[in-house]
Amino acid sequence: MTSKTYKKNRLIVAGLSAALMLAGCSSSGESTDATAGAASGDGAFPATAESVYGPVTVESKPERIVATGSTVAAIMVALGEQPILIGEDAPDPADYPWLDGVFTGEFEDIWTDAGTSLELIAGHDPDLILNTGSFEVDEGIYPDYEAIAPTFVGTQEGISPANDLLLAYGKLVGKEAEAQKTLDDLNASFDPLKEGELAGLQGKTYNYVSLRDGAVFNMPNGSAVEYFGLEPAANQDNSWSSNGISYENMREFQADVLFVGLAADEDRARLEQDPLFQNLPAVKSGSVIFFDTTNEPINGSVLEASPPAVDYMREELTPLLSGLGANTAA
Repeated sequence: MTSKTYKKNRLIVAGLSAALMLAGCSSSGESTDATAGAASGDGAFPATAESVYGPVTVESKPERIVATGSTVAAIMVALGEQPILIGEDAPDPADYPWLDGVFTGEFEDIWTDAGTSLELIAGHDPDLILNTGSFEVDEGIYPDYEAIAPTFVGTQEGISPANDLLLAYGKLVGKEAEAQKTLDDLNASFDPLKEGELAGLQGKTYNYVSLRDGAVFNMPNGSAVEYFGLEPAANQDNSWSSNGISYENMREFQADVLFVGLAADEDRARLEQDPLFQNLPAVKSGSVIFFDTTNEPINGSVLEASPPAVDYMREELTPLLSGLGANTAA
């Protein structure tokens, strides 16, 4: 597996938890169980956050944070913290415009076929190492990371909910209240749209799919679009555990709004001429949004779902959603 594959997987995993980010933003400001392990208040050290491999304690304010990827770094920047190292090649601004110019730290690809390079990480003398999930750090080698610096690998096996990550990161850098406020403000930023321009979409269902090799519709995690007030269709699987739906069974997409990712222009032409596609409810109502799976920033922002990515998604996707038949129909 190449370092680019690792990077893509980290982006996908971050996006998998967007719906859980929404669920974690309660008006009372309570943290979730997964991050409720520390009793210290904002700015108080030592600070502790519960991870899948046990409690992680930071004795003093971290000053040399290593983020294993740009998604982690984007969350930290949203908290006003700049990692000294982002462990991948610098993202292309054309693909990730919300990350353009936001980092002051160094980019260096720490990913190898076997995982991360501990030597490269140790060479930066970090006092905190942050990951997006336990899939990045096997429990067997976790002590090797801890020997370098306190290492947070996620709140649960495999995929960690984004709200838990943000609150845990905030706790470890003494900014738990700022983390909760970031989540609350992000949700509140969609309220004017939900009450105004996109009022017609409230409670409408969505399918978020991408056509692979012209034969199977995968279901990437599209849960970030729920910020707009959309709800997942009954068959929308945002866990990445689905085997997909075959092209011949596309009639199963009965959602009010359909997001379709394509890698080739000929795939769109084929779809638009297919009676199966033409008879889908979203197609009939003019409620389909196509995106390019190879380099579409809007799709990337939905999948990443970090605070700056969600801000970008809100600005870029709103005009497209506004004109859909599902929104404008009486």
